[in-house]
Amino acid sequence: MRAQESRVHQSRGLARRGRLAHALLARRARLAHALLALICLNPLVGCINGDAVYYVVDLEIDVSLDADGPITLTAHHATQGEGLLAHPLGPFDEEVFEVVDDAAISWQIAVPQHEGEGLIVYGWQDRDGDGVLCAPGVDDEPAGLTVVEAYPAHAIAIELVLDATCRGPEALVP
Repeated sequence: MRAQESRVHQSRGLARRGRLAHALLARRARLAHALLALICLNPLVGCINGDAVYYVVDLEIDVSLDADGPITLTAHHATQGEGLLAHPLGPFDEEVFEVVDDAAISWQIAVPQHEGEGLIVYGWQDRDGDGVLCAPGVDDEPAGLTVVEAYPAHAIAIELVLDATCRGPEALVP
């Protein structure tokens, strides 16, 4: 009888070990399947780093305004996108300059190639110092836009006239 009890006990122990081994193998199989799926899907969702190509332009900007203060300049592609998705104004650089006594602004920009065509410079003067173009209660911040006809060239002199009050670039683009 004791031998029979020992066989039953061994049988239960083997069954328990078998279930544990099966659970470990099933867990490893799920892990292997997940890893295989990740490897297979990686080319579809992975990052593709293309070469970024830039065209460096030194702009000399003569800004016409009637008061001193910070000027925010934004460089845009004249058009961006292709086909039905083409649209004007693709911003790619922005900088704030402190202008005193109608001084010229020197600004070096790196124009990303293969992202758009042409060059437009938009600017506005922040008269109240809040960093926002014509926030509620403010209606006297001048803005202007210039299409840079000489682009592409590495050194370009342009004139930017800030004669439109509280206008964004979308309202000024020709």
